Amino acid sequence: MNITPDDERKLDKIIGMLGSAHDGERASAASLIQNIAQKYKITISELMTFHYNKRASPPPPPPLPPPPPPTVEEEDGMLEALLHIDSCPKMYPSLDNWERKFCHEVSHRYNKDSQLSGRQVNVILKIIRKAHADLKQQGWSESDVR
Repeated sequence: MNITPDDERKLDKIIGMLGSAHDGERASAASLIQNIAQKYKITISELMTFHYNKRASPPPPPPLPPPPPPTVEEEDGMLEALLHIDSCPKMYPSLDNWERKFCHEVSHRYNKDSQLSGRQVNVILKIIRKAHADLKQQGWSESDVR
């Protein structure tokens, strides 16, 4: 069934009239809906079902999961991993507030892994290991995480 766009717009307005506080306006709206249904040789029920099914938009597809953080072995991979962890905090529930803050501050302060101190590298490696464990727990395979 193809209802013209003009009739669809009219139907939208008429349906709004059904909520009127005035009896005459509601009766007029019902009559206009009946006229549109007769025009297409269908019942009011079929018209309304078609109208609402056409209006209902399908739910959007679920978002794709972000790619896993890079491995530590990649050049400048530690800071890139921290940036990823900082941008997707819900994917890493095991990280505490201090670790999340550390990821944010360090990933935005430094440009190269070589600028990091030994202590920072040790903390980053611990955070990345925890992040990888979170991803594995969520169903990522070992090859996805590496």
